[in-house]
Amino acid sequence: MADNSYDDEIALLYSEIVNRLRDGKPLDDIDEEELIDVYDYAYDMSDEFVTEEIMSFVLRRDSRCVAMLERKAMRYFQLNDLQGASAVAGLLPDDSFIRRLLSVHVSWSEADWRDGYRRLFSGISQGGLSEYDAVCLIDFALGADDISHLSRIVPRIIPLMRDPAAFLADLGGTLVDNGRYAEAIEAFQELADIEPFNLSNWIQIADVSLNNLDDAEEAASALDYALALDPESLAALRLKGELLLHNGGDGEEIMAIADRLAETEAYHAEGIYLKAGMYINRDCPAEALELLKEYIGLCGNPLDISLLMMSLNGYRLPDGIEKFIIGYLSTADVSEIQAWIDKAKVMSGTEMFSYVVSLVVSSGAELSSELIGLWLLSLYREGRFEDVISESDRFFKDTEKVPATAMLICNMARLRLGRNDCISQQAMHDIMGSAIMAYKNQGPEAEIIKNGIVRLCLGMLSYAQSTPAGEINVPGLDAIDPFK
Repeated sequence: MADNSYDDEIALLYSEIVNRLRDGKPLDDIDEEELIDVYDYAYDMSDEFVTEEIMSFVLRRDSRCVAMLERKAMRYFQLNDLQGASAVAGLLPDDSFIRRLLSVHVSWSEADWRDGYRRLFSGISQGGLSEYDAVCLIDFALGADDISHLSRIVPRIIPLMRDPAAFLADLGGTLVDNGRYAEAIEAFQELADIEPFNLSNWIQIADVSLNNLDDAEEAASALDYALALDPESLAALRLKGELLLHNGGDGEEIMAIADRLAETEAYHAEGIYLKAGMYINRDCPAEALELLKEYIGLCGNPLDISLLMMSLNGYRLPDGIEKFIIGYLSTADVSEIQAWIDKAKVMSGTEMFSYVVSLVVSSGAELSSELIGLWLLSLYREGRFEDVISESDRFFKDTEKVPATAMLICNMARLRLGRNDCISQQAMHDIMGSAIMAYKNQGPEAEIIKNGIVRLCLGMLSYAQSTPAGEINVPGLDAIDPFK
């Protein structure tokens, strides 16, 4: 297991070095090994300033420092500067694993990965790979190969590791980050064989099994081990509560765990959420909603929780929560907003989706043309044809080229309102021109879409010319309307 006291010492030394660098004070009294450790600590924190300063200082003091030259070579490799990586690797001694790694990379073939790893590990003695070598091996597998290949030969290479537990923990975490959950569990189970009393590892197995693999049985087994090691572990208790909720378990036990978590500062929010989940399972939406009102201000991503609250409250948010979410949306990333809208489409029908998009519009968040089109479509399907036209004018008033889909929805709304005289040959020509530009050079399926828009424009024009202004021929519109 990791030496937490030493980690704390490195964290303190890192803080001291940051202060020294900021104040222009020298690092001469800090020995090389400690500087290397702080470099790795800063690298893990993505602190480019500190890593660059330490690297420069160490190599000025000793230009042949193997440990730092290895890190410099790997930095070039990670930046895809293979020429720079090769030049620095040439300064390393022949027995350096990093030099070998970069040399093997030159002739690496993913199709023949087994032979590549055979060459890489040839002649390496038991315990010959340092913890840093193991980290670089994982980086190499991610960048030059398929990480799953490395996971398949773990039993063979574990004896080569000086610290196999650290390697397995790092590999498992990397596999989780890359969505390789089943392979990550295999790495964590190998680690459990080496360190059966490693509490965090059992918790990791339980977490991935339950939340990524939906394997309640494996999660329960791992939690039995974790809670046997520490019955008061809050992380393990949280997962046990989730597991009981998942399995429809004893409500009293869930409530007891939730109360225990809610009493703590670190797990207060999780305790509230666990209680809400229990009330949802008991079909008590009012009680669950009240708890979620408290939880939504505590959690990291309130958007997902807001969808759950909508499902409990007739697809609407309580007034105070609605204002909170609109405020959150006003500064949220566009990709986060889009993911939220996509989840709303999956979770429910038009009613929730329309409401969700209306919140985004109210927030003033920047909207993509695609999202504006979805908003106009949701208004159209609600029969809010005047709103379709006014919203389209608002969004595209300063835009020279309005997307074809938005123009089509807007003009179909005009037809639904009997404004048939607005649908001119020129208007349809503009839409078809926009469609042709949008779908140009996008493959054969785009041609089909474009032709569909052309047919729709001709149909709308024919309808408008055959129906007097102010009149609405519903069957005729329904026959050509793709947006119903």
